[in-house]
Parts: sequence; C-alpha cells; structure tokens
Amino acid sequence: MVLRSLLQRLSYLCLGISLLALCSCGQPLLQSTAPSPAIAQSPSASAQASAQPTYPKQITVKELAQRIEAGDESYWLIDVRTKEEVAIATIPTSTHIPIAEITDGSAIERLLAEQEGRQIILHCYSGVRSRRAQKHLTGAGIATTDLKGGIKAWRKQIDPSLPKKLLP
Repeated sequence: MVLRSLLQRLSYLCLGISLLALCSCGQPLLQSTAPSPAIAQSPSASAQASAQPTYPKQITVKELAQRIEAGDESYWLIDVRTKEEVAIATIPTSTHIPIAEITDGSAIERLLAEQEGRQIILHCYSGVRSRRAQKHLTGAGIATTDLKGGIKAWRKQIDPSLPKKLLP
C-alpha cells in the first residue's frame, strides 16, 4: 500500500514536471505526460497497471444513454468543461471536474478516492478537451473512456431539447 502511494505520488510529480515544460508561447516542450520509462517499466508499476481494469478508449452517446436508462452505476461520467458551459446544459449523472484541475494535477487524488472501481467516462463540448484530459489521466495511471462527440453529439442524437448554443 505504501509502495502504491509512493508510485502514485511519483506519477503526479512526473505529470507536474511535464506540465511545467511549456514554452512562453504555451506550446508544450515535451509531448508526453506519461511517467518516465524507468517508472513505467518497474515491476510494481506494471503489476499495478495489470490490476487496473481496461476500458474502451471511446464510448458513443447512444451507448451512454442506454447505460443511463438502465440505471447502470458502474461508471462515473466526468464533465471537463468550464463552469460557464456546465451552467448552460449538462448530461444526466455527470460530475463537473474542470479540465484545468485535471491538467494541473489537483483533481487526481479526488478521482482516485471517489472512483470506487467505476469506469471513468470523460466528456466536454466536442471531445477535444476530454481526450486531452484522458491523456493526462492515463499518464497518472488512471484508465478512462472518452465520450465520442461530447455534449454536442448528445444534443444532436439523444436530447435535442438542450439549447442549440452550448458554449458561452
């Protein structure tokens, strides 16, 4: 348990270092947010990774709607949009954790504590930010699934009663 905690903290440190590696124009100097190869290849890290369930990289809005309708509680839908966007419209059962809290690492402990073995499904407006959040969380050792097309696809295919203008 102590080793796992140390490895998680080391992953957060690696994530933080990669976030600091930005040039003044905001473009990343490093392309990867994954832990260093030495950490990723350690026996305890690979044992921890193999203990994690694997999930599909993406889920469609129709698949999510079926799960919501069926009362499925085996997932945790995370909305990574801004609070202004969330005020306009939300997908039922979603929890708001802004992408800024994921990319700066401040949401990692909360996600680990509250995941409770559930599949984490990320969504944003169209899928760009949720895929970026997915990369950060994968680098921190957290398996996630992206909602293909985000709330924009949800409005188009599932709930046309949502406002047409979903961005502030």
